[in-house]
Amino acid sequence: MELEELGFQNVEILPITYQLSERFPKIEKSKSKIKKIIFVGRITPNKKQDDLIRLAFAYKSIISDQFQFYLAGFSSKELYLYREELERMLDFYDLRKNVLITGFLSDLELNSLYQEADAFVSMSEHEGFCVPLIEAMIYRIPILAFSGGAVSETLSGAGVLFKEKNFPNLAILLNKILTDVSFQNQILTGQDLRLNEFKKTDYKSVLRKALEIIS
Repeated sequence: MELEELGFQNVEILPITYQLSERFPKIEKSKSKIKKIIFVGRITPNKKQDDLIRLAFAYKSIISDQFQFYLAGFSSKELYLYREELERMLDFYDLRKNVLITGFLSDLELNSLYQEADAFVSMSEHEGFCVPLIEAMIYRIPILAFSGGAVSETLSGAGVLFKEKNFPNLAILLNKILTDVSFQNQILTGQDLRLNEFKKTDYKSVLRKALEIIS
């Protein structure tokens, strides 16, 4: 871990607890031929929404234009230059009909987006414990993610991870995730197992042990 590399001792990882709210109604997923791909995260350079747009362009060029890519997340005024860069990319790649930068979504809107999604894709290069990945597993959405930051630790073998951003190859892989039912089921089985590990974690015992080590 990064802290250990800096010389810190007795470094422990505390799992983040997460519970899916039951107050949101289940919706019936549409049977549209248009595939819905999502990423959830703040609009910021380290989340690499620009690379998601590049993937969308590769998918449109190689596979099909029958898709919608939703980039959901808050966009701060301080990062308006990055947001403007993303908007210019949409025009340059002619992706206005395929990629939507949603801005902030309410819990109800986000719930609907998750329930409609066919795949969750992350290009983020610096992540801590990535809660949207857990949410995607809860909603049983196949995950395709760049192995950056703590993403690999969060997924721990679940989902589909990649280390090289070869966009044409990733477009082909994404299409396999979207269209190959057997492959989808294989991914979802792995994600279900990972989710069960979180559910079985005794968080109080983990916290108590960590406090004993540092005290």
